[in-house]
Amino acid sequence: MPSSDFDIYELLPRRSRKILNSRRRARYHSLPRNCLRMEQNESPWGSLGSEQDYSQYPDPECQLLRDEAAEFYGLKKEQIIAGNGGSALIDLIFRVFCQNDKDHILSFSPIAPEVRHLADLNGSHLELLPLNEDHQISLFKLRAELRKEVKILFLSHPNPISGRCLRGIDIVDAIEGFKGLVILDERQLDYQQDLSLLPYLKDFPNLVIIRSFSSLWGLAGLRLGLAFGSAELIEILQKMQTPFSVNAMAQAAAVKAMRLPAQKDRVLEQTLEQRKILIEKLDQLPLVQEVFLSNSNCILFKVKEGPKTYEYLQSEGIEVFPAFQIDKNLEHCIRISVGQEEQNKRLIKALKEMPSKTSLRHKIMKQLGQGLKNASLILGMGVFKKIIG
Repeated sequence: MPSSDFDIYELLPRRSRKILNSRRRARYHSLPRNCLRMEQNESPWGSLGSEQDYSQYPDPECQLLRDEAAEFYGLKKEQIIAGNGGSALIDLIFRVFCQNDKDHILSFSPIAPEVRHLADLNGSHLELLPLNEDHQISLFKLRAELRKEVKILFLSHPNPISGRCLRGIDIVDAIEGFKGLVILDERQLDYQQDLSLLPYLKDFPNLVIIRSFSSLWGLAGLRLGLAFGSAELIEILQKMQTPFSVNAMAQAAAVKAMRLPAQKDRVLEQTLEQRKILIEKLDQLPLVQEVFLSNSNCILFKVKEGPKTYEYLQSEGIEVFPAFQIDKNLEHCIRISVGQEEQNKRLIKALKEMPSKTSLRHKIMKQLGQGLKNASLILGMGVFKKIIG
């Protein structure tokens, strides 16, 4: 465990320290509700083409949102920062704490593609260790790597590809003794809230936890995420964050959503029920070789021919995630999101029909039908009918 004299500022590169201490740093703060605002070059005439008035910049500190989140998650407002999606907050942390072409980020594969992309954008060296066969971390391998120059340890809980949560005791063991920053990605943990490590924030000043409103809350289109950490860490991130990062509509929608716990619980119950049914149906299909345990709203399963199945589903108008493309240990694996009942039935129906629809006879008949259709278009239907009979 980091000692009581742990100093988060020691992890900051010189560039970030310079910006934090600069008088030129942009400074924005929340204003009283009835304040006459004449400082931001906003329009006094409302919003064109909208019945709602979005003519003023949103609250840069997200005060109401953070107050509501503090009550909902049982934390202090000073421990919370909001961002334009969880990925924007991960980007912010990488940007603030990592020095280009020098600092190393350690994580496990498979990892969300956007995390790899964000590490590349910030010039950080991302090193990936493989998960065990049961999708858990190897503490032996992890400890060996943490002896090296690692600035950030990034752990996905649950894994965004497999949907599997890590063991809490393994996460705690990984954090203890590590003097760098630990990012715990809990963006998909709303479906297994009892496994959250939010209670451990008081024990680890170097821990930051990421949550999202994209999945269970149904606000993916508005882009809103939260990061939780020590008040000192959150203050640094707030000072380094792009001004007005969270739009007014997203802030209002999240506040309203957190005030409707019964609706959230109903969506959770329906999702878990459909996940159970979907896993059972997938397990009964001959082309499915294995269905993996999930703590999220996604299901990872292995088929006989991953690329062929992926292309077939696309031809049926069903888009799934080709996990086999991002990790060699996930050969022939596909990830799906749990949908509503009719959506799930459509997926299962398509998978059941795949053997017949991808057979050689079916392909020949389909090509023949397309050839006849093209001929009728070229010759004209009247001439074409005379030719064929």
